[in-house]
Amino acid sequence: MPLVTDSSPTPVTYRVKTNGGGTRSVTGVTTVEHTADGWLRFLGNPGQGVLFAMPLADVSRYGTALGD
Repeated sequence: MPLVTDSSPTPVTYRVKTNGGGTRSVTGVTTVEHTADGWLRFLGNPGQGVLFAMPLADVSRYGTALGD
């Protein structure tokens, strides 16, 4: 079962910074999960499913208020 690390009653935007220096914005996120197999998943409202996922090992940091 995935570990829910963050949730919001209303959709928010997360920024993900990768170890390679890239940045990705994910809009409409209501839940962030870390899976047992090492993935970071951003989910939307029920019925939307996974909006974005990537291996946690490739993520430098993520959050709703990351600056450049």
